[in-house]
Amino acid sequence: MDILTQLKQQAEQVEVLSLQNEKTTVEYEANQLKTCTVAETKGTAVRVIRKGQLGFAASSDDTAMDKLAANALESATYGDKALFSFPDPKPAPLVRTFDKAVADLSIAQLVEIGREMLDLILPVEPNARCNVSLERSLVSASIRNQKGLDVSFKTSPLSLGLEIDRIEGDDVLILYDQLCTTVWEKDYLDFARRLVEKLKKASIITSIKPGKMPVLFAPTGTLALGLPLSQGLNGKEVYKGTSPMAGKIGEKLFD
Repeated sequence: MDILTQLKQQAEQVEVLSLQNEKTTVEYEANQLKTCTVAETKGTAVRVIRKGQLGFAASSDDTAMDKLAANALESATYGDKALFSFPDPKPAPLVRTFDKAVADLSIAQLVEIGREMLDLILPVEPNARCNVSLERSLVSASIRNQKGLDVSFKTSPLSLGLEIDRIEGDDVLILYDQLCTTVWEKDYLDFARRLVEKLKKASIITSIKPGKMPVLFAPTGTLALGLPLSQGLNGKEVYKGTSPMAGKIGEKLFD
């Protein structure tokens, strides 16, 4: 029996998530190819609301669905009160999250992309130590619940990351940038070229005098300012009451 059908007979609300992921990773360390790996994961996760309490269980064993259902129901006995309902089926806009060009990238192609990055950096700074991380995934997921929701989708996330380290005497320079996308970018090396320009500007080592200085935040630097705000707005932290912004809707909190 289908696990959703089985659990609908024993719980007021049921949600079933099925997930499959194939991840290919290529890494360069200190300008040299270090690892090439492929990992596959597959599993099913279940949430139930039984007698008003939330239960959860997950398994990577397709042959153990009866055990998965029993674990979810048992966990609801000790679960938190569920003050919400699983969503109704509703139409949603189509978002492109899968690209065959990304899905078809082979290990050899990822290795070559990494080599292209090194070929951009090392002629400009031969003493640079470059760490490159290239990761391509193929993700298939579906989510169903007792209200008739039945949604499935595929994504092809691609991440290209480049870190440049240069040490000259007491001067330590660290540069990092990355490209994250689900759709193939024709100019996939644009972010690496930005690092080349930063590397050129950093070629002259200078010094500053002690004292108060104006500070200029680059766009990526503002993440350091945004992180505390994002943590305060995190729904889980608000629910737990640990967010300093909890219960302050409508109040002015900042200058």
